[in-house]
Order: sequence, then C-alpha cells, then structure tokens
Amino acid sequence: MENLYDIYFAGNLVEGVSQEQARSNVGALFKADEKTLDALFSGKAQLLKKGIDKASAIKYKAAMHKAGAMITVRAHRAETTTDTTTASNPQPQSKSQPVKTASLADSNHLSLAPAGSDVLTEDKRHVIDALEIDTSNLQMESPFSEPEIDTTPPPPAPDTSHISIAPVGEDIPHLESNQVLVEPDISNISLSPEGTDFSDCHGDDLPIMEPDITGISIAPSGSDLIEDEYKKPDPPPPPSTDHLQLESEKSGKADFGNKPRVIV
Repeated sequence: MENLYDIYFAGNLVEGVSQEQARSNVGALFKADEKTLDALFSGKAQLLKKGIDKASAIKYKAAMHKAGAMITVRAHRAETTTDTTTASNPQPQSKSQPVKTASLADSNHLSLAPAGSDVLTEDKRHVIDALEIDTSNLQMESPFSEPEIDTTPPPPAPDTSHISIAPVGEDIPHLESNQVLVEPDISNISLSPEGTDFSDCHGDDLPIMEPDITGISIAPSGSDLIEDEYKKPDPPPPPSTDHLQLESEKSGKADFGNKPRVIV
C-alpha cells in the first residue's frame, strides 16, 4: 500500500521573500480571498491537502516554494478529519481548470485538531527542562527536497601527450633496478660443434667384479633364521596356588595352623 501524506502551511517563508510578496503569490496560485489568506498566514498550521501520494506532495512543495512559502509534509492518518480552522484543500492553479476556495469557517461541527496542537491545559502539562545541544554541525533534509545539482566544473584532465605505450613484450631498459648483475669468467669455456660424440669424455672402464658366493646359500621358505641366543626366552610358568585356601571372616572354622590363609 502506498504511503499518503498531508500538506500543512504555518506561514513559514522562503529566505529572502517578504510576507507581502508570498501572500500575493499564494493568493494568485490558489485564487484565494483575503479571509483565506489571513488564515493561511496567521502563524498556525493550516491543512492544505490530505491523503495525497508522494509525487503530488512533491508538486505541492515545488509550487509553494516557487511562491515563496514553505510547507510541512506529514504522514497521513486515516482517522484525521478536516479541521474547521483550516483552508478547504486549496489546489495549485492549473491552466485548464481554475480552483475555487471555500470559507475557512463554513462548518460548526466538531473535528480533530491538527497534529501538533496543544490539547492539555497549562496545569496538566509535564514540564521538561530544555537541553542545550549543539546542532550547528547537523542539517535536516526533507525526503521531498530536490537534490542540489553540483555546478562545480570537474578538474582538467592531466596532460598525457608526452606518454606513449610500448608494444606488448618490449623491454624497458631505462627502468631502474637494484639487482646486481653477475658476470662470470667464461673465457676458458667453449662450445663443441653440433653433433660432437662425447663418448670419449667418460672415465676408464671399470673391471666387472665377480665376488665369491660359494659359501652363501638360501634357506628354504619358512626356515627359522634367528639363532637360539637371540631368541626371547619363554615366559615363566604361573606360580602354584595349590597350598592356598580361602576363609571367610564369619566362618567358625578352626585354626589352620601354619597353612597360609587368604581372608575375603
């Protein structure tokens, strides 16, 4: 659902525009009579238009700003009714259809006060100590304000007429390098002609060794190759417990003499 907005005017003027000039411009814009203009410039918030979309609100703001008046745009409340103390929805003047305005106080029925009106008496208001906050570095911007166009000319482009691009792969010898070049002495080194046989470069042929393996034989598969002295001895047999007998602490048996007993 699209958001809707209400348009209010409280007599605020564009900087540098006098009230007489703004009053004349607004009167011509809305074809308003003197009574309507007196109410619009009374200093109290007057409802100009309610329940309009954002595009229409921007048009109202632009038209009023051109006339020298500053409007206030608030979110529309569906339960808000027309205030008997406000102008009867003036519309900007159109070339094709003129707009007529009605009297401000043409109805005596009850209605809701505009947003921001005082509804409490002095004795029922909660007094709040004013705080002095430095807001000199803050600036409020309305979502309906038109963006400012930066008229500052861009800086001139740098002069690149003396610069050229070398072809891909070309060496750039004039670049500085910290690498120290090594120049080895190769005066005693020469290359052999292509196809040279280098077989004469290896050393003398070594005699083929024929070791005596007559005393060596291969044991059959599965043979025990570890000598007895290097084998681990068999573990000792468990101790004999035949001479041991269990006796309960609660048993009333006689003494076993010198036989060892194990009490559990």
